[in-house]
Amino acid sequence: MYTSFAVITLLPVMWTCGWRGVGVEAAPTPLRLTVSTPEGKNRTLEVMADDTGLTAAGATKEELEAVLLHADAQGMIKEAVIRGQHIPIYMNVTPVVDNLFALRTFDGRDFLISDKNYTNASLSDFIDDPTLRLADVPVTWPLLPDLGDVSLQVTLTSSLQYTSITVNNKEIMREGNYTRTTSMTGWVTVPPYSGCYLRVINPYTGQVTLARYFNTIDHLLDQELTRTLADLKEGRLALLVSYYDASARLGTKARSMLHRLGSWAAPHLKFRDCWAWVWRAGGETLAEALVTNPRGSFTLPRPLNLQVLLHAPHPAGRLCTTWHSGEHWQKRHHFCDLYDGYAGLCSCTDPAPAPPTPILRESWWRENIAIVMLAGPRPHYLYRLLQQLLTQPGVTPDLVMVSVDGPEEETIKLAEIFGLRYVVHTREGTETSSRISRHLRFALFKALEAFEDVDKFIILEEDLILAPDFYSFMQQTSVLLEEEAAWLYGVSAFSHLSSSHTANDLTRLLRVTSFPSCGWMTTTAFLQQTLPKWPPVHVTGDWDFWMGTEVVRQGRELLLPEISRTAHGGTTGSHTGGSIARWYNSQPLSSLPHTSLNLTAVRKEIYEKNLIRELSLARPLDVSDPFYLNPPPYQPGKVWLIRVRMQHVEDSFAFRIIAQALGVWSADARDHHFGLWRIPFYNSVIFIVGVPYSRYSSLVEGVGRVLHSTPALHDSLLQNSEDEEDMVFALHDPQDFYEILGLQLTDKR
Repeated sequence: MYTSFAVITLLPVMWTCGWRGVGVEAAPTPLRLTVSTPEGKNRTLEVMADDTGLTAAGATKEELEAVLLHADAQGMIKEAVIRGQHIPIYMNVTPVVDNLFALRTFDGRDFLISDKNYTNASLSDFIDDPTLRLADVPVTWPLLPDLGDVSLQVTLTSSLQYTSITVNNKEIMREGNYTRTTSMTGWVTVPPYSGCYLRVINPYTGQVTLARYFNTIDHLLDQELTRTLADLKEGRLALLVSYYDASARLGTKARSMLHRLGSWAAPHLKFRDCWAWVWRAGGETLAEALVTNPRGSFTLPRPLNLQVLLHAPHPAGRLCTTWHSGEHWQKRHHFCDLYDGYAGLCSCTDPAPAPPTPILRESWWRENIAIVMLAGPRPHYLYRLLQQLLTQPGVTPDLVMVSVDGPEEETIKLAEIFGLRYVVHTREGTETSSRISRHLRFALFKALEAFEDVDKFIILEEDLILAPDFYSFMQQTSVLLEEEAAWLYGVSAFSHLSSSHTANDLTRLLRVTSFPSCGWMTTTAFLQQTLPKWPPVHVTGDWDFWMGTEVVRQGRELLLPEISRTAHGGTTGSHTGGSIARWYNSQPLSSLPHTSLNLTAVRKEIYEKNLIRELSLARPLDVSDPFYLNPPPYQPGKVWLIRVRMQHVEDSFAFRIIAQALGVWSADARDHHFGLWRIPFYNSVIFIVGVPYSRYSSLVEGVGRVLHSTPALHDSLLQNSEDEEDMVFALHDPQDFYEILGLQLTDKR
């Protein structure tokens, strides 16, 4: 997290708040005050006051910290209104040093960043920056030599201690023998990296064309597993082996699909069963073995060893004979011979065009918007994203640039297959957040160089899923970035507060003082202003949180849709996994090819006017028991209000308690509008206002109680945010063994 600093001068001297009639200096009391500045921004100031002055004024520390103080045009605070009484204060906030933030470095120090550090900074200062040089990654396209008549001797081992796959006496996969702490799920101990391991082999070359791991703990294991197996190229040798347990998250649909692919054991898997399966993609099962664990956690099955001799296929079937000739198809032969998991791209009978034929522009198209795609070691996600992006009206390959983080040959070759321009970044740093941040910085610098004639850029990460109207959404909102350049810095396609019960209007847009996420658009001017401020490599922290700070936003806002136009489609990643991946997977996504957005209602003056009007109609919603928050009565069109304690922008616990009760994003306080959240809730609207931080605090003063975060609520929030949903650790019953063996039970009555 980032800490906001404020350096202030107080009157009278002694760095204290001065109270009329009080001239005695006493022990200082720290105060964290929320001040509305003459520019209309709320700031949190840390000051010291003397206890004698507080007592004489008849105010407590808690009362003073709970109100919003207003500075006049000269930057002076002259009074505080507490319990209807006007208490005089003398405080000069004119010398406040705005927009100063501290970022943590790898060695535990603070890296201070402020606008004053970058008064004269420009992109020209980075002409000779070595971190912006393109990495040279030679790419060649030869076919690997054929195995000839060599057969493949495959051995698969599955046990509770380790799992492995060996081909011709060479171990191509091994996992297990861990001594470190294991994960606990209820009363069951699960070793790290439990689950399924897949290796796919080209039978003509003996090379591994795909290596995947499917984690038992992952909520979306079954979806990722079945999708991967469905995309294998016909004729490939697929080897699947379990380690410790593969059953806990394997749902009925996934088991049925595995059964259709040829596995007789998948429907019968129970806790700690040892399982190994060898089959030909698109064809028959070559071998499969199952060692059952009869009594679950009370017994330990013996290890499973499955050996299979696979004879070499006829070399004539190696390449697709129906494909066209030419350089593109030669590269495609190479790519599909070397890699796997690209079903449409590598189909011999119905190969998908790469890139797809561009779709003509629609009436909503207004300008060329360049698209920057961040990619790394997950080319299958990139392939899915390219298929969705390049089939949207108005998108052409010449508008797309792929930035690859590191010498990822498969990703680079995929970009070449699609005929896209790409750049390769030399990875910086070892910490994940810093590495991602520096890659984004590199990509944006290169985008400005590559697209000199465009004014706006869309930034996408490889693991996103796009709605059919994603590009339409960006084209329509781009006009607002021009007309309200002083008030807006970007458009994001994703809303964290968008859920099935809190999003129902495809036309509605929101203004938030937050950061972009999961696909966003900004302007050349914003990038030119922001890139010189980018944190150095030794600074930790996520780029998106940094982008939400005032140093970057400069008081400007971000546009969001009520219903998202992107979804996070990755089941694993630097910030994704477990229940968070399932949460992303459950969010609503627009499904229409085009929706005309209500651009009028989101314009600044109209938006503010409508907010104030709705707030005037709000009635307090009962939050007497935030553990079990009752939903508002079914009254369509009703406007409800909840006030939560929020002293500064990072004071989020009270909001998060309510957010969790409402079933929306509650990991932190994001996507708010100057401390106000507007959340559609079924057929009504709920406003949540953080007091005193929100600029709207005075408009809702006295409307219902203010929810504070007590220690008990705080502990409950942390406990409920953990991934505690039970997995299914089923035991075998006698009926299972008859079914596994294909026997019929006889009725002996």
